[in-house]
Amino acid sequence: GKKTLLNFWASWCPPCKQEMAEWKVAAGRFAAAGLEVVVASVDEDKRKQPDAPFALLRPSEREVAAWNLWHRHLYERRQDVG
Repeated sequence: GKKTLLNFWASWCPPCKQEMAEWKVAAGRFAAAGLEVVVASVDEDKRKQPDAPFALLRPSEREVAAWNLWHRHLYERRQDVG
């Protein structure tokens, strides 16, 4: 019953950086609304991570491949997660 937002992030992604900066400012409002934000870092360099107060996941290549399948077929995007 908990609201969770899963965000895919990478240090080489300019929209990801902008989005994370905005979300960092809104973190208090997210928490007050009962929304948990979880960031899935798909950076190959494991030392890089977003500067944000959210839970961080480091998915394996297999997990990223599974999310790509889900994205392609559930949303009919026919492309991998950005």
